[in-house]
Amino acid sequence: MVSWFSDLLQTHSALMITIGSLSLLTFAGTILILPVLLIRIPEDYFLKSGAKQDHKYKGNIIFHIAKNLAGILFLLMGFIMLFIPGQGLLTILAGLWLMDFPGKRALEVRIIHTKSIYRGIDYIRRKAGKPSLKL
Repeated sequence: MVSWFSDLLQTHSALMITIGSLSLLTFAGTILILPVLLIRIPEDYFLKSGAKQDHKYKGNIIFHIAKNLAGILFLLMGFIMLFIPGQGLLTILAGLWLMDFPGKRALEVRIIHTKSIYRGIDYIRRKAGKPSLKL
């Protein structure tokens, strides 16, 4: 097993360095960007009905594509962080918050009602001087 892994590293060293660097970069990005996203959530976001809240960006297709791609990246990184150190569930929630898909609202509400998730978001928001989310 060790020789197989050693051979893999030697044969594909550039690929391994690229994957490792990308992984480190995205992990650092989620650590830096995640609090900003969680702070920007309006305190009454989970009280509103499922109506769209991005009215000013409604016709901008490039904005929606970029937002959904960022959401997918956060979702994937959150899933990976479930198995490695990191803020997996919070990152998944941020990814879902960015994406547009049917049933999104119900899934967000279900996740935010998890005590550990709510406490984590509440801690980040209090540190930033923002009020707690209203559920």
